[in-house]
Amino acid sequence: MKPQLIFADEREAIVEQLQRAFEGCLELKAIKLPPAQLRSLEGLDALYLTLPYAERWGAKPILYKAQILKTRVADENMPPFVIAGGAFHPDQIRDVRYEVRQVIASVLDAVEIFNRENPEKIRTVGFWTEISPLVFDKLSPEEAGRIIREMYEDKMQAAA
Repeated sequence: MKPQLIFADEREAIVEQLQRAFEGCLELKAIKLPPAQLRSLEGLDALYLTLPYAERWGAKPILYKAQILKTRVADENMPPFVIAGGAFHPDQIRDVRYEVRQVIASVLDAVEIFNRENPEKIRTVGFWTEISPLVFDKLSPEEAGRIIREMYEDKMQAAA
């Protein structure tokens, strides 16, 4: 099963550029949506969050890996899981292209392991472009979308 990745942003131009980069890959989708509405999107199984945003669910820094954490009933309008990631070695030279690849790879790896080991499956993961490594002042949305698509297709081909 290939998970679907949904990238949400309020800005139409960013959504359009991401959609162009994702064209032909049905499992990648960009939607225009305010950040507060993504977490309650119907059918969303997990929401990707950077470590600071996921601390309330017990996220810990694990270098180059993502972790899947169960949300609580008291967490209103949240999907069943959050996926926390984005820990890089502090001495590592910052490269936004590498970081985008690494985040997508670590999320897909975590979802694959989770789905193999658990009866409950993660089929759809949401990303807010604002709090992910999609730093559009350093990388265009179209280039970020191409990197995401390449990494996604590489991971899915390797898993097949």
